[in-house]
Amino acid sequence: MNRKTRYILLLLMVRTVFSFSQNQTMNNTTKEIMLQGKETIIAYAFTIIKERMPELEINPEDYEIRVWANKTEALVKFRRLINYYPINKQESRINDFSVNILTQETDIWSVDDFHTLTKQDLENIKFVKKHYGLPPTNEFEISIYEHEDHFSINVDNEVAFGRYFIYKITGKQSPSIQSSYIPMPPSTSEEINEDPLKEILDSTTQNEILNIITITVVDKIKQLGRDAIIELAQQELTKKNINIDPNDYRIRVIANSTTIFVSFHIPIKYLPLNSIFYGDIGVNIIEKN
Repeated sequence: MNRKTRYILLLLMVRTVFSFSQNQTMNNTTKEIMLQGKETIIAYAFTIIKERMPELEINPEDYEIRVWANKTEALVKFRRLINYYPINKQESRINDFSVNILTQETDIWSVDDFHTLTKQDLENIKFVKKHYGLPPTNEFEISIYEHEDHFSINVDNEVAFGRYFIYKITGKQSPSIQSSYIPMPPSTSEEINEDPLKEILDSTTQNEILNIITITVVDKIKQLGRDAIIELAQQELTKKNINIDPNDYRIRVIANSTTIFVSFHIPIKYLPLNSIFYGDIGVNIIEKN
């Protein structure tokens, strides 16, 4: 069973699930589909495309299709294996695109902006493959440009590039250009993303997907922000009859995937006569102690 046939069968299954789940919240429906794994998520993306743009034909064989998700996003990204630009066609036309599973939207604004390969386009790609032999599509970005008497082929990845030319009539190649890029130094100023997109593979288990997409209590509290978390810590102290002036403390909020801890540290410690002195204090927001 080829990829296209498999996705058609899965698409029918997903439509059944979607119709059956209309009385539930969209979050529940989406979660149910996400937990079925990569192929079902991709089939759902095709359902969204069909509903948004029924006239658009997407052949899965022409694309590298990958699924990415975190706690707030779920994206199916389509990368065309070979970008083909016919003569006198604008290069700005869309080849790659993505489908947002949560919002049920795609970044294709109009079918007119999308380049659908014609029968002649496919014949020309076949001609280039025969007379040049393209490199692995999973390792390079490949673009073919049609001109009056020849095809130009751009081959790129992060470390190298090549520019090749083949005459239409003879299939012969003209001199090519090959070189490598100077690697960019790693950035030291990028912010740490606490919830990066993670790829969902064929081998990703249901429990692993659940961990990727589930928003925990810790996640919800983190979303409140630093000031609100400190206020929660003060409320816990008040419940224990510990009243402090936050201006007297250096306050830090420390968090990981399972807990949130607020530290109240006194830079200068002074103990007046006959007073109660609490010193440094720590509050575990999750365990409330």
